[in-house]
Amino acid sequence: MSVYGTAHKLARAIKDSEEYQKFQEARKKIKEDSTRIELLQDFQQQIIKVRSKEMRGEEVSQEEKQRLNELQNLIEMNQPVKRFLQAQSRLSTMINDIEEILFGDLELRLLDEEQEEAEDDEGKADKAAGFDAGGDKTTGFDAGKDKAAGYNSEEDKPAENETFGEDGDKKSES
Repeated sequence: MSVYGTAHKLARAIKDSEEYQKFQEARKKIKEDSTRIELLQDFQQQIIKVRSKEMRGEEVSQEEKQRLNELQNLIEMNQPVKRFLQAQSRLSTMINDIEEILFGDLELRLLDEEQEEAEDDEGKADKAAGFDAGGDKTTGFDAGKDKAAGYNSEEDKPAENETFGEDGDKKSES
């Protein structure tokens, strides 16, 4: 099978996945109500605004932090929007994991250090924006990020060292 054929097969597998199906269901619910769309757009714009300021080294005003907090509280009470963000997070995690699998062995980057620095800066921006919910350094479970992705404990998350066969099933350890 050609590389393109395999890519199309992967796209079909993603579309058939539970993560994608739940994302589509949640997306449909969001599109049914313009106030949900508006809340989600306001939240995303506020996050971008805060993160951009932090990345430029600018101070985020108390009003901006308060507005982001208010939007987070509104989302917490709006189950369809909350479910959408959770589904989106799970789908993104799956796609990022697939990307790591696909590109992990390929030597495509010119400078790996630049990538690590960019990720470190992003983590600092998340923490400054209040997205660091005190992840457990011993288990790697981050209550804020992982609960948003729908994981309730470290046991719910796939282990970083888990390996999967070409069929997508977890390989048994020998």
